[in-house]
Amino acid sequence: MQRLESVITSHLRPCYGNASLCPNCLIQRMRLNPLCIQAIRTFAVASHYRPNVVVLGTGWGSHRFVSDLDHNKYRVTVISPRDHMLFTPLLTSTAVGTLEHRSIIESVRADAAEKSFSYLQAKATYVDFDNNEATCVSAVYSEKNQFALKYNYLVVGVGAVPNTFGIPGVKENTFFLKEAKDARAIRHRIHDCFEAASFQNQPRNRLSALLTFVVVGGGPTGVEFAAELSDFIREDCTRLYPGIAKYARVILVEAGGNVLSAFDNKLRDYALKKLTSDICQVRLGHRVQEVFAHEIILDNGEKLQSHCIVWSTGIGPSPLVASLDKRFLTENLQSIRVGRSLQIANTINAFAIGDCCQIDDYVLPPVAQVAEQQLQGQFLAAQFNSQDLKQYVLGSVNATLQEP
Repeated sequence: MQRLESVITSHLRPCYGNASLCPNCLIQRMRLNPLCIQAIRTFAVASHYRPNVVVLGTGWGSHRFVSDLDHNKYRVTVISPRDHMLFTPLLTSTAVGTLEHRSIIESVRADAAEKSFSYLQAKATYVDFDNNEATCVSAVYSEKNQFALKYNYLVVGVGAVPNTFGIPGVKENTFFLKEAKDARAIRHRIHDCFEAASFQNQPRNRLSALLTFVVVGGGPTGVEFAAELSDFIREDCTRLYPGIAKYARVILVEAGGNVLSAFDNKLRDYALKKLTSDICQVRLGHRVQEVFAHEIILDNGEKLQSHCIVWSTGIGPSPLVASLDKRFLTENLQSIRVGRSLQIANTINAFAIGDCCQIDDYVLPPVAQVAEQQLQGQFLAAQFNSQDLKQYVLGSVNATLQEP
């Protein structure tokens, strides 16, 4: 049998790159029994077989995984309602106009054409890990076509959604800052507030409400945006709106006792010192009770009038993650549970990366640098590229041959 495999390999190797490769030319030159003929055909199919890898999401982790993956070994399909990779560290800069939105996104469709993988602008609504199938629905226009996608390997990188903590009025009356469209909406609102305030004979209370910008959440995004907005008011608005810029202010509201609570004490103190100024006020230890169209109520009864409220209080599970059975989730049901290999708990061929997952006994901050580099997309792609594909293919070849 080893001699047979050697003969087959020596014959197939020169023809490996040919799309029309077929073992019949070898069979015609050799007198073999039916078992040998079947072995040759099986070997030929296995030589061309590429497992289907379905990637859900186009965030940092997913983008790095697809970029580093050896596409000669895998047939990749990317599913995401967002047709671009977003450079999230610069998202706050686009919200105030320091950068243009097109400069912080990378087209997935262009990457698909360059690297020869498939992309479908759709949203995954359910994953059947037991039957290796992902249920998706189109995210294009009003099309709501639902379809199922089979996979050999699955990589879930759907990220997370802003956490509202069930506070009334948050979804209806605040801006989130997680996608490029969110930054565009905030930028337009800031512009409209200043333009509306520039009209003469404005009542003082309305002028104050138009030029008060409230940021809820003292995490990295909230602090960065408050700082960017403060700089914008100080450096640009004093020139563009000299008569009203002095009334503009930023109020950062944080429920905890410090900003940047996940970071070192020195960094917290430094950030708080740099942030606090005549333009930016920081309210620590105050929770939001309710949000109205132009008003936010704190737990101490204080009411802040504002026409631009930005909500950045952390993340929660996406609808897809929330739909999964608890055997695939962490104890608090907020994230997909994965091991150090990023393999999803109680599965054998499914993995998760980024904000949607939590590694057992290994907490990492939910920032872009982690998703891209540390035990995320780069690591997982290296694992895929280095594994013994032949063993996997030969173990699955019978199922492949049965397909019509």
